[in-house]
Amino acid sequence: MDKHIEFLNEIYDSALDLIQKNETESLDFPSELKEQVKAIVLRSEDNKGIIAVLTTLLSHKLVNPEQDIRRHQAQIEGGFSGRTLDKDFITPWIKEHSFPAMAESGWLTRSLEQAVPYDFNYTGKIRPQEIKDAFLNIIDFVQMRGGDSKTVLTYFISELIKKRDSASIDLAKPTAFR
Repeated sequence: MDKHIEFLNEIYDSALDLIQKNETESLDFPSELKEQVKAIVLRSEDNKGIIAVLTTLLSHKLVNPEQDIRRHQAQIEGGFSGRTLDKDFITPWIKEHSFPAMAESGWLTRSLEQAVPYDFNYTGKIRPQEIKDAFLNIIDFVQMRGGDSKTVLTYFISELIKKRDSASIDLAKPTAFR
């Protein structure tokens, strides 16, 4: 099994546990970033590419802590192939857990595919601006400010679980007439 999937499965289980105990807000990172994670999740159906890319970047930071995750393409100096990881592992995992998912990869989204680092100078037209700011702030927090990618990813996954589960409806089961 791929290391990314191992980490994601572990984080998924932790997120479920935190939700059950009602302790997701106890995760230690800035409340401003928690609000930005929530904003991304709230708009996840419209921003499926962001879900895939952010999950890929945060899980890759766990697998390869020395990697600058802002350098998301192998053609960028010091970069790695985020699209390949997403296509082969992350998007299938996202689909398996019934989160909003792209057909193949988040990097097929025009606003995310540019061969420049995901930093505050990123020119991709991620819309709305609030989501672009949230996306770049989360990456910056983990890459430049020493934020713990596992904590952020756990919170992110827990918010996706809560959104997914709030949308599921238990239908009444019909009973036979006597």
